[in-house]
Amino acid sequence: MLAAKKTEADAATVAKRQKNKRLTAKRLAAAAEKNVTAVDDATNYLTELVAVQKRTADAFKSIQKGLVTF
Repeated sequence: MLAAKKTEADAATVAKRQKNKRLTAKRLAAAAEKNVTAVDDATNYLTELVAVQKRTADAFKSIQKGLVTF
């Protein structure tokens, strides 16, 4: 009888650990997905920033050329 109870308790412990592992894996997957989204957003923002900086640099060069010829 004691062996059966121990086996049952061990099975319950293993089942609980497996459930915890599945939940942890789901949480990690969700966190990884959020990280991917954050990286994509940051990449898009930086791309826009570089484009604005290039336009600003081009405008500054045009102003400098205009001042030199003035």
